[in-house]
Amino acid sequence: MINGKNVIPIMKLNAYLLIHKFDILHMHNPRLSRFIKITIDQHHKCCTQHCLCNGWMDSDYLHFFDHCFAISDAVKDDIKIKYDIDATTIYNGIVPSAFKNDGIKKNVDGKFHIVQIGRFNVSVKGQDISIRAIEKLKGKTSKEIVLDFIGENRGEDGKLIRKLAEQLHVVDSI
Repeated sequence: MINGKNVIPIMKLNAYLLIHKFDILHMHNPRLSRFIKITIDQHHKCCTQHCLCNGWMDSDYLHFFDHCFAISDAVKDDIKIKYDIDATTIYNGIVPSAFKNDGIKKNVDGKFHIVQIGRFNVSVKGQDISIRAIEKLKGKTSKEIVLDFIGENRGEDGKLIRKLAEQLHVVDSI
């Protein structure tokens, strides 16, 4: 056990990497690099950073990688400022300019729908901001506003969001 955690999954991961001799190791969580105990060929380790570095990520983890990718210029700049690492921006998600507004109303129920996609992590993803916005918008439009969250809910953040929605009396809109 390491810090109360089972080391068997870590051993299995390293054995898997060793046996298969992958050409590239690409991670979406730089902190996982601390569990990689086998030698990976130089210039073949890369990671993608999906959000601003809010103090939870140690620069030692990013320095493990030969290439760092950022999903936006803001994330790229943040990596440069905080860790002096030159990341490459590869935009993630939908490019709004690729879609033409054809003027056809897609909404069939008459409600104004908003969706927020991402894991429940209030300090990084800001689901609380969306709920506060719903509360502020409520009553300022004739349309009913509906906010849908899509994403993984592990831990306390989902409960925190539900409690905030209850406090602001917008549960029926979430």
